[in-house]
Amino acid sequence: MIEAELESLQFSPWAKIQLKNDRLRFDYKARPADHREGFVYAWVWTTSDGQAKEICYVGKAGGTLAARAGQHREGFKGNGRGGALAASIRPCLADGEMWVWARHSAEQEIFGQRVSLCASEELALFGRLKPSWNKLLPKR
Repeated sequence: MIEAELESLQFSPWAKIQLKNDRLRFDYKARPADHREGFVYAWVWTTSDGQAKEICYVGKAGGTLAARAGQHREGFKGNGRGGALAASIRPCLADGEMWVWARHSAEQEIFGQRVSLCASEELALFGRLKPSWNKLLPKR
């Protein structure tokens, strides 16, 4: 059901968050590098047999997905929001997987400039998908 909803919103699996040598890493699916900018993404906790349990987190990438994943990876080492996310991810990996689903955001011409709507899409996804972790994180 979760996968069907994400697919209806034009999301596709992009990467898996894995624990390697006690560090959280993004394992990108085998696909060519995507150098486009402006994405929204969802972290989906799945059972060990591949069934989606929960949409845990929704975010946006104003740049590339790989750049945003790198920011998260560095943040996982800290004590603030990134550390809180890492602490939430680790128990999920004990009995399942954490997949990152993403979609390239729509663009709109505003004042004669093409701009990504990733920030607006992120806000809309908070309401539609109701990710459990976004509301639990420390405020920025």
